[in-house]
Amino acid sequence: MRQFASGEETTYRLLTGAVECDRDGPRVGGVVLLRRQAAAGGVPRWSLPPLADIEAALSRAYGSNIEASRKLGGLRVVADALNKGDLARAQIATLLLRLPDPPKSGAPSANLQKRLRDSGLLKDWNPDAHPRTGVGPNPGWFAPKDVGSADPSPAPKPELSTAPDGDHKSEVIPICIAEGIAVVPDEYGNKSTSCHYVCFGGGSFHQDFQGDVGCPPVLRPNFVN
Repeated sequence: MRQFASGEETTYRLLTGAVECDRDGPRVGGVVLLRRQAAAGGVPRWSLPPLADIEAALSRAYGSNIEASRKLGGLRVVADALNKGDLARAQIATLLLRLPDPPKSGAPSANLQKRLRDSGLLKDWNPDAHPRTGVGPNPGWFAPKDVGSADPSPAPKPELSTAPDGDHKSEVIPICIAEGIAVVPDEYGNKSTSCHYVCFGGGSFHQDFQGDVGCPPVLRPNFVN
């Protein structure tokens, strides 16, 4: 999975010993992020631990103070997939959490700190020192401090004129940007591409394509979840 921001490329991946997900659940540096309980027939049942427990686990793995509230929805998807026996979906959902590789040893590097910040995980990020632009195309991009606003206006939604003969009545259309990608083979070796889109003005959705075809960078869906 690749994310592009300010001309830089960031890659997220599943890797044994780093960020991974299998029948033993999603883990970062060996730290399990979900609660596993035995159920009838010996089949494990996965559930979401308290937020404080998740943040403590990730803080140990990354050696930084972690804020994980933005990842709760994605972790619920992982738990649901594991409970349904859908390991491929659980792995895709883990990938789309956008969790950086943990440090191998010692204090986290400056690059890891940046990746944690870009993933929305860094607890002690100071918005006064590093304000966001608050405007499109990405309201999360950084603005120079002297042009930052304490109360930035929300990002405007793109508009498209749809009326004929010069009537300028407009309607808002959703513009969605590819944020995550995973290529998953089935048991026969056939590949499909699962793309995760985040939309201006709020909302996100998944779109699947047959084959290893990559994700269209921009989509205008008929509806957004």
